[in-house]
Amino acid sequence: MRLQDTNKSNAVPPNFLQPSCRQFIAITPRSGSTWWCDLLAHAGLGRPAEFLNVDGLWRKSRPPITPLISWAELHQGMACSSGTDQYDLKASWCQFMPLLDPPLETTLATEGFPTTIWSYLTRRDLPAQALSLYLMRRVSSAHSRKGQAKPVFDATWFHPSPANHQALMCWLLHIVQQEYGWEAFFLRHSIKPWRYIYEDIAQHPVLSLRRYLRHADLRGVRRAELTLSPAVCARRATRRSRFVKRDYPTTASGDLLASFKHRFARQLSTIDELRGKEAAASLMKICAMSRLDRSEMKGL
Repeated sequence: MRLQDTNKSNAVPPNFLQPSCRQFIAITPRSGSTWWCDLLAHAGLGRPAEFLNVDGLWRKSRPPITPLISWAELHQGMACSSGTDQYDLKASWCQFMPLLDPPLETTLATEGFPTTIWSYLTRRDLPAQALSLYLMRRVSSAHSRKGQAKPVFDATWFHPSPANHQALMCWLLHIVQQEYGWEAFFLRHSIKPWRYIYEDIAQHPVLSLRRYLRHADLRGVRRAELTLSPAVCARRATRRSRFVKRDYPTTASGDLLASFKHRFARQLSTIDELRGKEAAASLMKICAMSRLDRSEMKGL
């Protein structure tokens, strides 16, 4: 059922019954989620989007720092934003966490997301993920599409300097804090998400998509074109997607990453071992990084 009106009002049409979240894709920054959700859309499996983003329609329609009254309020707002009563949502931990006031979290499994299919997208190479986030903030551009002009990179961003090393570590800790938030949330609510990794999707996009489509089929999430097999949908979606992996100056980015990994070799080994198990503040203490310059994170 589609909405007839998707203007900025959160009013619910009379025939709009019990909106709910069909798929929730939990993400970490720069994990390929936009490309992945574009593949899902081309495969006929909804249009997961960051409706909880600060620039999204739902956030803009609410007064600042307004607590969520009920899960029904969220579902109605998300349905109006997406244009369908069975909406698909993707969100980072920083976008989702503010909704989890204690009274609401107790009803998450009954009124929040009782039938939602959860999945969780991460990236294996944390330093590369941190570099991608570090550069994205500088070029103010998150994605690359086929035929689109490449962003311009400043050579100073790639200097293997202490300032750039610390900036990368700040973003890496920002990512692992979100991983910790998601893992703690999943454990607290006995949620076992479908887990997938950016590097595996990038290497085998058709296979990764086909597996998820079959998983969704088994869980009752219906594709728009049921006459097509998951394999056919996956091949077609991969062919039609306009998103491409962003190209960075190969030598310069490789040199910066190599120097960063050398500078923080001991800390990165510890973080990799404890990722998802410890909060960023705890990791900073364990790794003796209390003097890390956090000015990179200003404005978040």
